[in-house]
Amino acid sequence: CMKLLVTGGAGFIGSAFIRHVLRTTDCTVVNVDKLTYSASPDALEDAGSTGRYTLERVDICDGAAVAGVLADAEGLDAHARSARLRMDTTERP
Repeated sequence: CMKLLVTGGAGFIGSAFIRHVLRTTDCTVVNVDKLTYSASPDALEDAGSTGRYTLERVDICDGAAVAGVLADAEGLDAHARSARLRMDTTERP
């Protein structure tokens, strides 16, 4: 099966997506999440017991850290983006 990279997988939608994938397929999931205030890692508590789930606590805005995850997660087939990027609107260009 495929190896999926999910960004923001510890959030509400991302964790539901990961649980669905692990329950209904034999795919492997690499979850890249910063685990901020909106993350709910408890929602994925059982995911680790599948042997097909890895959580990488990484900020997707950190290019070097993401490059490290990609180098370690050899053979990725797809990416699902659930990460929420927050933009500061207090500064105007």
